[in-house]
Amino acid sequence: MKNTGHQNVETWDKAYEGIAPWDIPGPQPDLREWIAGESVVGPALDIGCGSGEHAILLAKSGYQVVAIDWSTVAIDMAKAKVDLFNETFDKQYIGDQASSPEELGSVAAALPLNIDFQVMDVMKVNDLKTCFGLVLDCGLFHFFKGQSRDDLLTRLRSVMRSGGRFYSLCFSDDEPGEVGPPRLSKAEIRKAFSRPDWKLIAVEPRRFQTLTGKGFPAFSPGGARAWILTAETR
Repeated sequence: MKNTGHQNVETWDKAYEGIAPWDIPGPQPDLREWIAGESVVGPALDIGCGSGEHAILLAKSGYQVVAIDWSTVAIDMAKAKVDLFNETFDKQYIGDQASSPEELGSVAAALPLNIDFQVMDVMKVNDLKTCFGLVLDCGLFHFFKGQSRDDLLTRLRSVMRSGGRFYSLCFSDDEPGEVGPPRLSKAEIRKAFSRPDWKLIAVEPRRFQTLTGKGFPAFSPGGARAWILTAETR
């Protein structure tokens, strides 16, 4: 898993056809905690959604969600997860019994999960017709450099309302070695958002969890060193 940049769609399809090191069961813990502490008006867009764990997290939290990835394999996996979740919830909590909203609790407000998964290159995100209040990224932003990073932020801004929030969990340059994705420094992040249509709110150190064991890349104990960045559209 040598750092080879953004690569191509075939590379990502192949990764998801096997066992992708970053595709842990459930959302990234630090990203889950971060989102839980924020109150942002949707709709929400998950870019590079992979197998759908963070899109599902957003939908469970009550957001209307659009989730995109250019890997058809990843999108098929994500759709299957939602179908299974909805089927399991229906059998376990509804079944032949008409459970009341009080019995089901607040989780019922977000169910069944209804996520608009689309196979799409993030650089074509401006083709979407929705105006988003929240954009979420887990492990994609760090692949973009220089002009392509600037172009990405321009495209994201075009589908977001003023005052919308962008959250990204990305690899930090504090993570040693070259295995895995590109690393970003805090200075690079600050430079990327030093433009009139964006305001950088925070950059805080966190961890990026990956699958561990034989055959998987080894990162720092406790998870690869990462940043969580929060930016707001002007």
